Amino acid sequence: MRSWSGSVLLLALLASGVNPVVSPKAPRGSPKAPRGLAGVPTAAEPGPGLALPDSLAAWLDGLGDDSLLVQLAVSELTDSSARRLYGRLDELRQTPASLIKLCTASAALELWGPEHRIATRVAYDPGELRFQKKSKLLQVEHLWVEAGGDPSLGAEDLRQLFLQIWQAGVDQVSGPVCVLPNRFAAERQGPGWMWDDAGAPFSARPSDLTVQGNCLAAHSGPGGWELPGSALLRVEHEAAARGTEARLTRHREEARDEFFFIAPLAPPLSSQALRWRVRPPDPACSVEHPDSLFRSVCFEAAQEVFGEARPPVLNGALALPVAPVWKQHLSPPLAQLLDSVLTESWNLGAECIFQGLALDRPGLTGTNWERAATLVERVLTDSLGVRGWRRQVDGSGISRYNSIAPRQLVDLLAAMERRHPGLLRGLLPSTGEGTLRLDGPKLPAVVRLAAKTGTLRGVAGLAGYLEREGGPRLAFCLLISGQQSGRDAVRLRNRVLARLGTWLESLPEESR
Repeated sequence: MRSWSGSVLLLALLASGVNPVVSPKAPRGSPKAPRGLAGVPTAAEPGPGLALPDSLAAWLDGLGDDSLLVQLAVSELTDSSARRLYGRLDELRQTPASLIKLCTASAALELWGPEHRIATRVAYDPGELRFQKKSKLLQVEHLWVEAGGDPSLGAEDLRQLFLQIWQAGVDQVSGPVCVLPNRFAAERQGPGWMWDDAGAPFSARPSDLTVQGNCLAAHSGPGGWELPGSALLRVEHEAAARGTEARLTRHREEARDEFFFIAPLAPPLSSQALRWRVRPPDPACSVEHPDSLFRSVCFEAAQEVFGEARPPVLNGALALPVAPVWKQHLSPPLAQLLDSVLTESWNLGAECIFQGLALDRPGLTGTNWERAATLVERVLTDSLGVRGWRRQVDGSGISRYNSIAPRQLVDLLAAMERRHPGLLRGLLPSTGEGTLRLDGPKLPAVVRLAAKTGTLRGVAGLAGYLEREGGPRLAFCLLISGQQSGRDAVRLRNRVLARLGTWLESLPEESR
């Protein structure tokens, strides 16, 4: 057990916004805050409204121990305001894990709106059209592909996009398909991402040249194990088919990946394999250079539609024509993408939206990670009124450099409900859905939960809305840090929500 002097030092670091180094192999617990420090449990704001029973408040006050930091913020929401109902260490900033997706989603809804769609476009130059007398076909020399960072883009979507060009009258492409350069940050991993997560589907590299979830996965087919998407993924016109498992060879100096096929896969995959783009099944691995995968899938799609095709040129060696003819594929609406981001905690979706927000916006400097972080901070502060210092460095919460207080997240939830009633709340999972599918809290039948989970090793959180049918609605954020067992944190989280739900159910009729 740490001495109290060590505990006070650790809390001083946390209060200053500096995250202590946490080993990914053996996380150490964060101590319960001494009563003498800022963050002592706070009572409800004065005025008309709900008040927690003394017994419930006392029970919440006693949560945690010397190795477990439990933070909780609760507000009562009305149509026009939010009233602080309870706070325990609620202004102490901590690593929020995937709860940071609430910030990303709120900023995207505020800037883009729920109907926004991300475009992937292909163009040709009408000035290059030539009629081939021998084949009696219309031919162009080049095609240009401009991607917008659609995290849901698949190989079939690209094929359909090239098919639009063919249906417009272009029968053949004599020269290369030119893929315009990636406009997202050149750094593939976000600040603070753990090196040993590389290759895991949950840390797939974001790029505006995203396709197939930037992952390789396999599924069972008539001929055994196959790659999803196009029949074979090829890099620079070459593919090997010596078996049926995908293997990645990474060429770091050349910033590209190669894909090969080796021995049969084992063990078999479940029937969930078809959902691999949002939540890839095992076995699956993320590619280190998504541009290579995008180029590979582009080649396959163009070859299928136009026949022989030259390898795509990745870095936009040819400038766009003056008056190109564009065809486009649009992503599902933003609200639908965010439904997967928040319900399934889809990291790649969050990162593509996060970086996409900063594209083509003047007045932002730094890498695109930094530009996006600056933009989201401005939206949360200026548009949504969330005050106080905080730090967000990525869109998904993979990084431990993110730092925010539970009270700030509750203020954000309240602001979104006030400005866009039901919008964010409707995108969050309830018990039995998404990341709450198996281990959500057991609540009274008349109490509904809509909340986002957040989990890293040593961090577990839940933030969202809790309401009784026809009665009051609460915004809350619960953050548990330092636990050695994730299951213990889930059990504690569920006990807190169950107690709050039981209290809501017990309120007299005039309070509902």
